[in-house]
Order: sequence, then structure tokens, then C-alpha cells
Amino acid sequence: MTAPVYLDHNATTPLAPEVLEAMTPFLTDQFANPASPYQAARGPARAVARAREQVAALLGVPPAGVVFTSGGTEAANAAIRDAAIRAGERRVAVASPIEHPCVTEPLAQLAAEGWTVRRLPMDRDGGLEDGAIEATVDASVGLVCVMRANNETGLLLPVDQVAARAREVGARVVCDVAQAAGRIPASMAALGAHYLLVSAHKMEGPKGIGVLALADPDGFDPLIRGGGQQGGLRSGTVPVALVAGQAAAAERARARMADWDRVRRMRDAFEAVATGSIADVRVVHANAARLPNTSGLVVGGVESDALAARLDLEGFCVSTGSACAAGAAEPSATLAGLGWSRAEARGFLRVSLGRDTDKGDLDRFATALKDGIIRLRELPPAR
Repeated sequence: MTAPVYLDHNATTPLAPEVLEAMTPFLTDQFANPASPYQAARGPARAVARAREQVAALLGVPPAGVVFTSGGTEAANAAIRDAAIRAGERRVAVASPIEHPCVTEPLAQLAAEGWTVRRLPMDRDGGLEDGAIEATVDASVGLVCVMRANNETGLLLPVDQVAARAREVGARVVCDVAQAAGRIPASMAALGAHYLLVSAHKMEGPKGIGVLALADPDGFDPLIRGGGQQGGLRSGTVPVALVAGQAAAAERARARMADWDRVRRMRDAFEAVATGSIADVRVVHANAARLPNTSGLVVGGVESDALAARLDLEGFCVSTGSACAAGAAEPSATLAGLGWSRAEARGFLRVSLGRDTDKGDLDRFATALKDGIIRLRELPPAR
């Protein structure tokens, strides 16, 4: 059986061979707990220390500010909780309307506890009106959440501008860089954030590990308490193999950042074919700054669920939005948040390329996409 063509790298990525190689010793002979006092634990302990340095180099933070978590969702919950505690009497949070559920759900919990959650006003093209940041982020705000890159459309948000305003009024900034880290520069200083959220499996690392990067770890109030591991910032036995995998993925991503230039050119060529050869196909945020690997397509007259299922049968893996909403009947949350119609959102298809996506495979996909759209449009309307 022919292997499927995987075009859903924003959902997860394949584990890089060198990442698996870095993990293997800590799954076999170097299994000791890195917090143990004997000689056998020294290798794992050194690996964890080295991993902090490697991840810190990618994110532009001090090694002491690297906290290993179970993934981006835990990192988001920990960051938002800490920021809320530090907010004191301020009980207003601001977020973009296109944040990932790992951010929106903790914010919903804050709202249930009496916080006011404002949405940063954005138009359907992903732009901000003049004065929108200053009007929304005022002196009552204690917490601001703004992602660097959207997981559905690849839209890049002006985190630095929002963060600059947040710092003026004394608010803390949580920035989700899960899709950005390793694909575009995503340093703490350049973004102006206090917290960065990272997920290893988005950068060819293992699932089950992520990073909460702290601009300043002093005074951080941990979400998970226990034995005081990781300097008291996140308790629990450190999973050395996963940590080594996260570090190897970060190192690989930093060394191979230029690979994405090729991916961008390939993505742009695909979009030109898709919009030029198929009627009523649009690229979402085509004229905005985007990740180099992501194409969000709105296909008129077609339910994207049916289109994705048809493409799956042809051996192509794509999605209709966030993988966290798999199995849900709701259309793209990103388009809905930006004011696109429900019909447009239900025609949304995400194509996200990987570092090693083959151009021939993408050309074959473009042909299958055109055929699938034509055939679905020929079907009689459902009654």
C-alpha cells in the first residue's frame, strides 16, 4: 500500500530521525531519575541541563527560564494562571479572536471567576484598525494573550506591537508560539512577551512534551506542585527522553531555519495553481504575513468535511481546521472569529506543508484537489 501524502503538519509532525536517536539512550540504559544522587543519574541530569540551553537558544531566553511541561496546553494554563495571580486587582484580560483552545478555555475559566475578557478587534483579513490596540489594552487590563502564528491560516499577528502597549499599562503577555517556533524567528525579546508556549510535536519532536518559557522565572507561581523539580517551577519527575527529544528538535529547527524558504516557494506555487485552475477558491489572508508552510483555502459550494474525506481516500492527509476540534461539526473557529460567514467557514480546508514535503506529491495533490472539488460540485444538493 502506498504511504499517504501527509499535508497536515500544523496538526503534528513526523518525528525526525535525529530526534529519535537523541531520545533512545534515555529510553534504554540511561534510565535513572535525573534528581537522584548517584553516578548513574549524572548522565540524565547533564542531558536535562543541556536541553535547557538548546531550547533557550531557540527562544532567546535564559536557560533558567525554560520549564519543561507535558505540552503546549499545560504551558498555556500555567502561564495564564501565573499572569492572573500577578494581575492583583486587575480583572480584565485581552485576547485575539483567533487564539487556540489551550488559551481560550483557561480564559473562559477566568471569565467564570469574574474576569472580563475582551477581544482584540480584527477584520476578516486579519488586520487591526488604527488605534485598536490602544483602545482595547488600557490600564484596567492585567493579562494579554496573543498568538504569534495562527494554527489554521498561518496568519502572523503583531505581537510586538500588542506587547509594547501591554507593558506600558503593566499587563503581562502570554504568546503562543507553537506553530511559529522553528519555522520563523520567535524570540522572547523580539516579541516582547513574558511567557512563550511551545509544543515539541509541532517541530518534529515527540508528543507529550512542551515548554513554558519565562522571561523572568523569579516569583513564578507553579501550576503543578509536588517534589519541587525544575527549581520548583514545575514538579514531577523530569521525562529525560522526551526532554532530550524536545531539545534535539529545537536544535534541528534552529540549524535548518532556511529550509522554509523552499517550502514557501512551493506553497505559493501550489496556491497559484489552486486559485487559477479551480473556480471560487480563495486563499485566506493571501496578502497578509503568514507562516511559510500554511495555506488556508475557502472553497465555494463544497463542504470541506466531504472534500477532506474524499482526499483521504485518495491518499492525502489534510484538515478542515484545528486538530483539537477533530470530530466536531463546527466550522473553522478562526474564520468565525474574524467575521467570515458560516458558509465560508464550512468550506475551509487547511493544507500545511512540512520541511521535507515533496513538490511532486504537492503537484499530485493539486490535481486531486481540483478533481475532488469538481465532483462534489456535480452532486445534487442534499435534501
